[in-house]
Amino acid sequence: MQFAIATHIRLAKPETAAHFLKDALGFDIEFRQGYGWWAENGSITLILQEGLDNIPMIEVQCTDIENDSAALLQRPDIQALSERNQQGNRIEHRLISDCGITLLLSKVLNEDDMGELLKLPTTLAWDEQTALQTRRILRIAPLSFRKSARQRVTERAEYLAIEAGDLCVQHAHAMQSFLDITLNFQYEALFDAMREEGIDPAPYMQQTKSRTLI
Repeated sequence: MQFAIATHIRLAKPETAAHFLKDALGFDIEFRQGYGWWAENGSITLILQEGLDNIPMIEVQCTDIENDSAALLQRPDIQALSERNQQGNRIEHRLISDCGITLLLSKVLNEDDMGELLKLPTTLAWDEQTALQTRRILRIAPLSFRKSARQRVTERAEYLAIEAGDLCVQHAHAMQSFLDITLNFQYEALFDAMREEGIDPAPYMQQTKSRTLI
């Protein structure tokens, strides 16, 4: 079954709230007889009706919370309820509007934001320095592809180790795995990352067997 979901919010001044959502957050608004003010943005539908309720809160998920907060606080009808604060991998900033709606601006931090180097999904033992270099070089992969790249580099390096009769992945296996799964047009970025680690990519070019996009 498929459903369209709408959330009912009761406020003292629903029309004022509707226009606030339109002006501040880009909602499309419409008054519908028998319902009240509808506010839609393609992801959520809010039905604003007159009444008394707890202070409604809308979470606004941001990609640039600092600039988004600053832009909203330029409006005369919005004030900050708190400073921006970080809890674990999430940043939050609470704002209050004159119409009674609290805005919870949030951003979930990714591994780059946190400065983290996620572990490799290994099944064999790895040389410690090799694993660290591999994790750093993987940062050239866009975040949306990095999990897949991490998996494929690890699997290829471990395959090369086993093929060579080793039970521990060494430096040569890991570096060769990068070249084996990388397309030609990505080589420049890969080579720059390898050189930053003090690694000459030239020897591994000769052994490249396949090229698949990271």
